[in-house]
Amino acid sequence: MRIGLLGPVATADLAAHLSDPVEDLPKGQAGSPVTLLAAEAVKAGHEVHIWTLDQTVTEPVEATGDALGITYLPKRSEGRGRDAYATEVQWLRDALRSGPSMDLLNAHWSYEFALGAVGRPEPLLVTAHDWAPTILRYAFDPYRIARLTMFARTHLRRPAMTTVSPYLQRKFRRTGLGTPLVVPNGVPVDRIADTPRDRGPGMSVVGISRGFDRRKNSRNLILAHSRLRRAGMPVTLTLYGDAHEDGGQAHEWARAEGVEEGIRFMGEVPYAEILEVLSTADLFVHPAREESFGMVLVEAMAGGTPVIGGERSGAVPWVLDDGAGVVVDIEQPAIIGAAMQRLLGDADVWERQSAAGLDAIRRRFGMDTVGAQYLKAYDRLLAGW
Repeated sequence: MRIGLLGPVATADLAAHLSDPVEDLPKGQAGSPVTLLAAEAVKAGHEVHIWTLDQTVTEPVEATGDALGITYLPKRSEGRGRDAYATEVQWLRDALRSGPSMDLLNAHWSYEFALGAVGRPEPLLVTAHDWAPTILRYAFDPYRIARLTMFARTHLRRPAMTTVSPYLQRKFRRTGLGTPLVVPNGVPVDRIADTPRDRGPGMSVVGISRGFDRRKNSRNLILAHSRLRRAGMPVTLTLYGDAHEDGGQAHEWARAEGVEEGIRFMGEVPYAEILEVLSTADLFVHPAREESFGMVLVEAMAGGTPVIGGERSGAVPWVLDDGAGVVVDIEQPAIIGAAMQRLLGDADVWERQSAAGLDAIRRRFGMDTVGAQYLKAYDRLLAGW
């Protein structure tokens, strides 16, 4: 099968399948599910070509391998929202027109990559990773309005779809935009710990949030941590992500509230460092009010780290279903803190939670399982859906 993928890609993670030295190619975006899917499809014996966008190129760049090719296309550093990515969409359309022949196309996300592929003669599958109306509700600005229009233009065409959680599937079904198949995001099998971790003496808690806003809700994690510190627990909290750097928005808020003690504000760091942190922390707490999937949840679980998430936070309770993680009312810092205290204070509970998370990853979110689900979806697409 010749599979065309459209979406962000991490070049280094595909080095084994490329003839070109990766240091001579654009780096791309770490942590992209498109990267993992491409590697899994090549491993299964298929030919794959990826069309992606990259701010470091000003003209198309090609990478080649025996069964994998990548076309890097320009992405503007600013002004994209003003014309709803019209330039990037045209780059994609032109590149698809002149690129290698594919049996099918799978565009990831509902925006520029999907719009670049709609109208093509090949069967098209769009994988929706989020719900634009909800994102706009939490971040109401002109850029998100432009993204919503792109989302609508894609889905009013009624393409064949997969989506990453039943939470998103329900959103599409209730608004009459179809009922997509659910195929979750996955983690590479070699990143899944062989055995559950033993509980050590540590009290390190990690939070990762892209933005210090209502949706990500890291304020309540900071307040929960402060409660434990005041109760005498020597808990340390390390925060990663945009707006969580030293002196950043989250830090300034914590300082003004008098709750910065015991917190390290690290901000954005390389993806490889995030993976290391998630596999060595004593606890990962994710207080987001809404997630369409929550990739950081499964990355933490794959390292054997217990996870706390919101009981009504979009897809989070589904990802943490059957005891894979602990779900709580993330609107209440006292409740978040109580869950943290129980896990950090009881070695037996902690080790059972570590084991339960790993079991869920192996059964539901290993990339071998996820890749097989995508290949079945492709077969269905070629059969007329």
